[in-house]
Amino acid sequence: MTQEEKSKQLYEKLLPLLQNGNEVEIYPSGTSMFPLINPPNDSVVLRSIKDTRLKSGDIILYRRESGLLVLHRLWLMLRPVRPLISRPLGTLWRNCTRRQNNQRRQN
Repeated sequence: MTQEEKSKQLYEKLLPLLQNGNEVEIYPSGTSMFPLINPPNDSVVLRSIKDTRLKSGDIILYRRESGLLVLHRLWLMLRPVRPLISRPLGTLWRNCTRRQNNQRRQN
């Protein structure tokens, strides 16, 4: 099953819950939010933002045209330097994860 298909299934479950005012806890995957969110340990609680004004620092869930669900942190003021921050941190996280996985396999 592709990421888009998984996202579609999740979206179909989440949307009615959020529209009814429920909060929903999810465990995101991927490294794009590291170190703010460290999968698989960290979770995110989602709620509807119908009458909420978004601000820098908020984390939003949106759906791309492809159907993929994406968590994104609004940090517009840091946009020019964001790649300088996020790429090295993502590389560091992936390297640490690989080392941990290799150590588990050896033991």
